[in-house]
Amino acid sequence: MQNSKIHDLLHSGSPDDQHGLTGRLFQFFRIIYSISGSFSAHQGTLRAAALTYTTVLSLVPFLAIAFSVLKGLGAQHALEPLLQSVAGDSGETVSRIIEYVNNTNMKSIGVIGLVMLIVTVISLMGSIENAFNAVWGVRETRSARRRFSDCLSVAILGPILLLVATSMTSTLQSQWILQWLIKNTYLGDAILMLFRVLPYLSIWVAMVFLYIFIPNTKVRLASAVTGGVIAGTAWQLAQWGYFHFQIGVANYNAIYGTLAAVPVFLVWIYASWLIVLYGLEIVCAHQHHGHVLPESSVASLTVTAREELAVALLVQVNLYFRQGGAAPSGQSLADGLNVSLVQLEPLLDELRQSGYLALTSGAEPGWLPARDPSLILVSDIISVLRGVSEREVTTPVLQLAEEVVRQGWDGSRSCLEGLTVSDLLESGVK
Repeated sequence: MQNSKIHDLLHSGSPDDQHGLTGRLFQFFRIIYSISGSFSAHQGTLRAAALTYTTVLSLVPFLAIAFSVLKGLGAQHALEPLLQSVAGDSGETVSRIIEYVNNTNMKSIGVIGLVMLIVTVISLMGSIENAFNAVWGVRETRSARRRFSDCLSVAILGPILLLVATSMTSTLQSQWILQWLIKNTYLGDAILMLFRVLPYLSIWVAMVFLYIFIPNTKVRLASAVTGGVIAGTAWQLAQWGYFHFQIGVANYNAIYGTLAAVPVFLVWIYASWLIVLYGLEIVCAHQHHGHVLPESSVASLTVTAREELAVALLVQVNLYFRQGGAAPSGQSLADGLNVSLVQLEPLLDELRQSGYLALTSGAEPGWLPARDPSLILVSDIISVLRGVSEREVTTPVLQLAEEVVRQGWDGSRSCLEGLTVSDLLESGVK
């Protein structure tokens, strides 16, 4: 009841109707409420828990591969400082993980062991991708071949980039270089400020990379940066607050004793995934220009809205094809119809399975008409969406209801008799 009142208050009017500070505050709280509702509807807390489990399971295999790459470059010691900075006060847990990784001999594990390591790492990437795709409403996942190549790219290039970043940071933080820059330039204060911002900058870049690279859809840079900066800043502040105030550590010590570092580490990984997934909701909302609300992004559309969007999709795809342009992506179609991709994905998939649309293969899949528009009846499209009732009529009341609905649909169908998608294209729509 309380949530319903808040919803009615925030959606009772447009923030454009209000001016000044009040209007901006109204819009801000409306966006926060919408994003929070979307996070809840996408089961963000449950997905964060699942990703925490997968992360812990895949951590040692992933680090073993990364450690092997760094060892080949003679920079295996660059891994532990990064983990220490990420894990905060869970230093004991990190030390044990590094010990396990050091004891992993890639030569002695054999082909089967190596394959199992790679499969475990790929499963982590797949779990993250599935969680991200669920927020975007994307049903198509990467092919196994592409997922394998992307995973190897991250496992190989990641440690190299880590080495470069660590080397640059160490060089910049060298005492004599820092003193020389402060004394011989007019940018001493700016340089000191840069060192304070560097931790935030690194996590911002990492978040933006995640939000662009992981989902199987095109993410705008501006949207990824917006969500990445907010989530990265929140992560840094949460890390500082969590470990500065030692939240829950005393209770864990009393219960777990010497093993207290393990639950502390798990809680921090869980909190990190919560922040990452909430930041993803911000990216999605920013890219869809406010179209992603809890009601429209997750809940089912009404029957009428589904039918209208399905017909509009077929007209839109055929317009692209008739004009000789490239096959539009799902995001392009969503932008053209001024709706969210989350709403269109199920309809696109349904129209593809029904043989009305086809999805091209390649790095950037697009949608093409699968039939001649002059042979597609609008009434047939609606019939496909409505489907055939599989309910067994067992009572007189159900029989009466079925008869009434059938007569209503027969009357509507007669009004659409002979109307095709080609007729709609000839009506002058652009």
